[in-house]
Amino acid sequence: MSTICSFTSSVCNRRHVWNRGQLGGDIASISGGTQRTRLLRPTRLTRLKTVSLVTSIPNKYDAFLDWCDSKGVVAPCLEIFEDASGYRGLRASEQIQTGEVIIRVPLEACLTGSSLQLSAPLDSSGKQRLFLRVLEELERPEASAWAPYLAVLPEDPVGVIGCSKADLEEIQDVLTKDITREWTGEIMGFFRAFQEKAREDLLERVEELTWRKAVGIAHSRGMFLEISENHRTREDLVIAPVADLLNHTASEQSNANWGWREEENALCVWAQQPIAAQEEAKISYGEELGNDSLFQYYGFVLPNNPHDTCQIFDDLQHVVKWYDRVGRGTGGLVVPGRLSALEFEEVVADVLEICKPLAFWYRASSLED
Repeated sequence: MSTICSFTSSVCNRRHVWNRGQLGGDIASISGGTQRTRLLRPTRLTRLKTVSLVTSIPNKYDAFLDWCDSKGVVAPCLEIFEDASGYRGLRASEQIQTGEVIIRVPLEACLTGSSLQLSAPLDSSGKQRLFLRVLEELERPEASAWAPYLAVLPEDPVGVIGCSKADLEEIQDVLTKDITREWTGEIMGFFRAFQEKAREDLLERVEELTWRKAVGIAHSRGMFLEISENHRTREDLVIAPVADLLNHTASEQSNANWGWREEENALCVWAQQPIAAQEEAKISYGEELGNDSLFQYYGFVLPNNPHDTCQIFDDLQHVVKWYDRVGRGTGGLVVPGRLSALEFEEVVADVLEICKPLAFWYRASSLED
C-alpha cells in the first residue's frame, strides 16, 4: 500500500506470481515500549508481549497484542507505526539481516475458509469461503474469538467493494471500468446466492454493508499459501494477523518475503535483503501488476509503479470530484464529503500523486491554468 494513496490494498488472484524463498533466522517476540509498539528480539522463542501505546487512541493495540500472545504470534525486531493520517505498517526497530524470520503466525491464529461453519453455496471457491469466514466473525462481534483483532481493522468496507455503482461508472478508463464492474457484480452475485442459502437454512438475514466489509477485509488482508499438513499440500487464502500489517509494493522494491513453514505449522515472513533500523518492511503484491490491475482488484494504485500501463482518469477536475466524494481516508473508499477551500490544495496534491503514475496524464503547466 502506498503512503500517498488513500485506497487500501486487497488481494486478488489475477496474474499473481508470489515469491518463494528459504526461511531462516531466529524467531522472536513483540515486547513493549512507551512511544510505540516494539517487536524486540530475545535470545529464545517467546510469546508476544502486551505493551502500552501513547497515541491519539490510548492503548489502541493492547487487547490485540494480548490476543496475539494467547495465539502464539511472534515476531522479531519490528515495530507497529501509525501516522496522523491513519497510515500504518511494520518497520524495523533495529538492523535485520537477510534470511531472518521477522513474523511467525501459527495456523490456529489465521482465519481460513477451511474453518468455515456457515453453509456455503455449492462450488464456492476458497476465496469465497474466506469471505464467508470473515462474515461469520463480523456477525457476532462480541462473541467472536477474533474480536480483539477485528477491533483494530478499518470500520468501513475497503477497496472498490465500498464504491457504489454510480462511483464505478465514473471511472474514465473503459477497460478498468468494465472489469471492475464485472468483478463487483460477481461478488454481489455470490452474496445473493448465499442469502438464498441462508434463508433455506433459516439463518438471519445478513446486511449488505457487513458483507462488503467482509469482502474488503478478505481481499485487503488475505494471503495465498501452499499449506502442508500430514504430508498433504493444499492452496488456501488465509488472513494472518500481524503479517497483514505489512504493506505491499512492487516486487523490485520489496524487502521481505513470506510462505508456509511445515515444521512450524505457521506462516513465516523473512527478510529477503538487509532491512535498516526504522525502514519499513514491505512484501510484494505480485509481479508485473499495472495500476489498472491494482485498482480493479486491490482498490489502490502506486506512485512510481514500474509496471503501470493505463490511465484510469483523464482530467484533474473529474478525479478531484470523484476522489472527494468517494473518500479520502486510509481506511478505504469511504468517508464522503465536500471539499472546503482550505482542503482543496491538499487534496489536489494527493490526487496528483495518485494519478501521476497513470500514464503521467498530468502536466506541470496545468497548475498555471
